[in-house]
Amino acid sequence: MRIKKIELKNFKRFTDITITDIPETSKLVLIIGSNGSGKSSLFDAFDWLSKGIFKSSPNGNQHIYYRKNQIIQSTIQIDFSDGQRIIKNSELDFREGKELVKKFIGRSSIRIVPQISNNSNLDNVSTDSDGPATYIENDTKFINDVFLYINIINKALRDPVFKGEQADTLQIFKAFIDPLNISLLKIFGGDEKTTIQIAEFEDATPNKTAKLIFKKGSSKINYDLLSHGEKQVVILLINFIVRKEYYEDAIIFIDEMDNHLNTALQYNLLEEIVTRW
Repeated sequence: MRIKKIELKNFKRFTDITITDIPETSKLVLIIGSNGSGKSSLFDAFDWLSKGIFKSSPNGNQHIYYRKNQIIQSTIQIDFSDGQRIIKNSELDFREGKELVKKFIGRSSIRIVPQISNNSNLDNVSTDSDGPATYIENDTKFINDVFLYINIINKALRDPVFKGEQADTLQIFKAFIDPLNISLLKIFGGDEKTTIQIAEFEDATPNKTAKLIFKKGSSKINYDLLSHGEKQVVILLINFIVRKEYYEDAIIFIDEMDNHLNTALQYNLLEEIVTRW
């Protein structure tokens, strides 16, 4: 799916805005602007398509969160390069393209999980409904992603045993470990002595949380002790690894890719996501 044109009317900061002439061949589109210019409002529009959530004001007047003018309905129209279209407004719901919204998958800018907990719920992963309700809320998908990562590797190792077969450990390494480590090297530069590499994991137990352990030279580092920049990269890459089956032909939107990253690392991360993931 490739977006060709976006129109928002009476949506958050925008009275009437059109974004058009997006090249059909573009795999990556950057939305760049000053603070408060409405970048996240665009992602809220994408999210509203799939979740349709309205927020009431604290005083109980039922003011609609997404409407700029409270007495006028909000409208979103998205045209795709293949001729398909989504049209939705806040009173009549969808006029076109209701099924297409399942292809919109987003990440909030508040996605740095400081430490891994055991509060996972994998039931909502396939529908991408484990994300935040709006883009001003915490995005804790990484908790589910960690458990998916561990479960996928454990299952790949365990299933052959019950069939009396030998697990293909080389294939597991190539599918889930090597790609992550290659990307970490490309993004951070350096070599295996100076760049974090996934080394092992520990399953959760009733008395302790799951762990992702990285190595850097001769040191072993728990995820919780990584820098914010390192966590930012790990969180995004593991998300692509464990949810790749749901991300086929999808619109992936990530708010504030630049969080905690210098400009060189931002470029490397974007390039790696676009070319590999």
